[in-house]
Amino acid sequence: MGDRDAHEDDPAPSHALGSRYRLVEQLGSGAMGTVWRTQDRLGGGFVAAKLLRPELTHDPDLVGRFVQERAILLSLSHPAIVRVHDLVVEGERLAIVMDLVEGGDLRRHLRTAGTMRPAEAVDVVCAVLDALAAAHAGGCLHRDVKPDNVLLAPEGGSLAQRVRLTDFGIARLAQDSSVQATGLLGTPGYMPPELFAEGRFGPASDVYACGIMLYELLGGRTPFAGQGTAHTVGFRHITSAPPPLPVAPALWAQVARMLAKDPAQRGSAAAAAGMLRDLRAGIGEDPAVPRQPEPVSWAPSPDSMPPGGSWPGSWPGPPPVGPPGGGRTVVRGAGVSTGGVPSGGVPSGGVPSGMPSGAWGPPPPMSAPPAPVRRSRAGVLAAAAAAVAGVVVAAVLVGGALGRDGAGADTASVGPDDDPRLATGLVIGHAARLDDGEVTYTATLSAGREPLAGRVLLALPLPTQASCTSWFRSDDVALQVPGETRTTARCAGVVDLDLDPEDRTEVSVRFTPDWDAAQAATRLADWVSDVRAETTEALDGLADADTDFAAQRLQGLCVEFSPDPVRTGDTAEVVLHPDWGRGCADAVVLYTSSPVEQRPVIDDVSRGRDAVVLNTGGCSSARVVRTRVAAESTGSCEVTVSLGREGLAGTGTLDVLR
Repeated sequence: MGDRDAHEDDPAPSHALGSRYRLVEQLGSGAMGTVWRTQDRLGGGFVAAKLLRPELTHDPDLVGRFVQERAILLSLSHPAIVRVHDLVVEGERLAIVMDLVEGGDLRRHLRTAGTMRPAEAVDVVCAVLDALAAAHAGGCLHRDVKPDNVLLAPEGGSLAQRVRLTDFGIARLAQDSSVQATGLLGTPGYMPPELFAEGRFGPASDVYACGIMLYELLGGRTPFAGQGTAHTVGFRHITSAPPPLPVAPALWAQVARMLAKDPAQRGSAAAAAGMLRDLRAGIGEDPAVPRQPEPVSWAPSPDSMPPGGSWPGSWPGPPPVGPPGGGRTVVRGAGVSTGGVPSGGVPSGGVPSGMPSGAWGPPPPMSAPPAPVRRSRAGVLAAAAAAVAGVVVAAVLVGGALGRDGAGADTASVGPDDDPRLATGLVIGHAARLDDGEVTYTATLSAGREPLAGRVLLALPLPTQASCTSWFRSDDVALQVPGETRTTARCAGVVDLDLDPEDRTEVSVRFTPDWDAAQAATRLADWVSDVRAETTEALDGLADADTDFAAQRLQGLCVEFSPDPVRTGDTAEVVLHPDWGRGCADAVVLYTSSPVEQRPVIDDVSRGRDAVVLNTGGCSSARVVRTRVAAESTGSCEVTVSLGREGLAGTGTLDVLR
């Protein structure tokens, strides 16, 4: 990661969005834009705002798709779909304002809790299928169903009752029962065979992605993930049978039906949900199965695409239109693809010799075999290309890459990853390298436009059965064994932070895992992802009264005055309380402008009292006098308190009486 956030044009925290909203914290980013925790000044509380990336606002097709997303979602109404409130158009910025769902996502739950009991997995997938059925009835295809896009409300009963389907950012209006894809958009592990082979996507394609997700919830991995590029994963979707899971035969039969190669055999979303519910009673007591090992090879599927390049009766309506090679693939997380192909790839607009039209075969011979890669969420490392029925496909190598270094030692690396900037301006980038059996994990900590101080927690998942103290080796990260941090982390490192504006520092931890060499890249990528997930889990588990790791946890400032109201001629002290993401922690005083003997908590975020800046915005009723507010005439003043001139901010209203 560089010295600054990967998206320098993104608005800074506390930036206004229109007249009603205030952007507080970037929560994540995707192919279309960034998602922010946003304060609704009129309605109160927080919502989520999805901003189209600034560099894309000049592309009329992308802008049209973004506006179309809002129109589609506003027309949908279902308890398991994230609700859209507003569309903000401000200059060259476009933003969709929607419900803020703060319970994490299904991916994080799967990493934390492991595989699900069959009954629970069925209930969750049925909730997603219900949401899709409503979307399909409204003429909307999702196109990117996966655990990452299934949010979980923090409250609401069972896991299935908390499901909220989101990120319709690549959805398109359904035309009759299917649409022709001008580009393949989605995540390779969940993309249906007809999209790879024919450039087609319909409602049954969303059902297929749900089937992949059900397989993953039951078995701990997707059926076709493994060594190779997005190209080879797509080839498995078309030609290979999913490895059977050790679940009840009736359940496996329905999973296999949802994963049928022929879209016509899968049924609708409503029908798939109905069939799963019919077998629910018979699997109610079945335990979760262990995570399934990654296959070395895949058996051929008896219902793979037949010669001729189409499944019989699967696509009613006219054939695809448009010139061959006119499409473009955008693989989620891959950046911008192009119509060109690197040396050794398939020529644009053609298919390998001997392949039926519309089918996708193995990659053509190359001068040297490509290095095996692993698909993960850790980041994009490289790209290659292939052709599918004249549609140029960017094959993205994501996650860890395994190879041989100049000395002949096995090496694997992952990252660095572009993590979102926290509300305080802190960014933590994660990278790791496996070299000659030893892992070196490096965290890069960067400050924003204001200085940062305090302690930072890094939860480090134990890769072996050894104790934390036996494998942890570091010169610049302090080991924290269980009980020392009041978090749930079994093993963690703590970094003392002291950064100037726009400054960065790197810290490293070394350990020797017991991973199988053939699985090294996958294990390394998963381990780095788990650092993020377990760190977030550990911080979320801290009580509101606990002020540790404030630079990571602080998401807002709650402003109070003492006294309030204040009489003209008097001054009011400023009191700040933290918002850890759950509302104001009124029992904790983050800062007070009145003299105190104890060290202020603000020192755990910035560099003490000097970092606090007050601004009355030109209000005539009061003015700032150093760290206090002096009342001058009757009225009300909105006072903004920030950490530095451009740092985290909060606003409070001070009433002045005669």
